[in-house]
Amino acid sequence: MGSPTLQLYNDLYEFDTILLSWNQITAPNAPSPRSHNTATLLPNGKIIYIGGVSQDTARSQTNLINMIESNNSLSKLIKLDVSSEPYQYSELKPSGINPPPPLSYHSAHIYSDYMIIAFGNITNDITDSNETSSEVYLLYIPCLTWESTFIPGRTDCKGNQKDSSNLKIIIGCSIAFGVVIIAGIICV
Repeated sequence: MGSPTLQLYNDLYEFDTILLSWNQITAPNAPSPRSHNTATLLPNGKIIYIGGVSQDTARSQTNLINMIESNNSLSKLIKLDVSSEPYQYSELKPSGINPPPPLSYHSAHIYSDYMIIAFGNITNDITDSNETSSEVYLLYIPCLTWESTFIPGRTDCKGNQKDSSNLKIIIGCSIAFGVVIIAGIICV
C-alpha cells in the first residue's frame, strides 16, 4: 500500500466472528500469489480461485493468469462444472438479443434463473481495455438466451414451447388412434 511497485501475496487469513480476531492460516496447495482474481465459495465448502494476474518475481511486471490452460477465453462465455472432480470448463454459446461485448472488470451475478452482467471494460485481442460499458446484460439460463427484459418467475423457453407442441401432437395422435381402434371394435 502506498508503494509505486506492486507485490502480490498469497496469504490466507480467517476472521473469527466470535472472538473478533484475525488468524493467518497455512494451507497446503495454496494458489500462487495473485490479484484481480475471483474467489468463489462452492456449496461443498471449497473455495476456487479463477483468473487474475500473477508475477514471476516480487515487484516485477504482472502476467494474466489464463482461466483455461492453452485456450483463449476472450469474448467467450465459459462455464465451470464443479459437480465432479476434476472440474471441467466448457464454452457456452447463448443465442438471443443484446449479447455483451467482450468484457473485463465486470460483475456477474446469478439471481433466480438469470445471470446479470453489469458494466466493465470492453476488451479485444489487440488493445488494452480503455472503453467502459455502462450496460447491464441478462442471460436467461434455462434457455441460454440473452434477453432484454427480466421476467420474475418465468418458466418458458422458446425451444421448450416447440417440445410442448410436439408433445401435444403426440398425445392428440395417440388419443385419435385409440378412438379409431375402439370405434373399429364396436363396429365389429
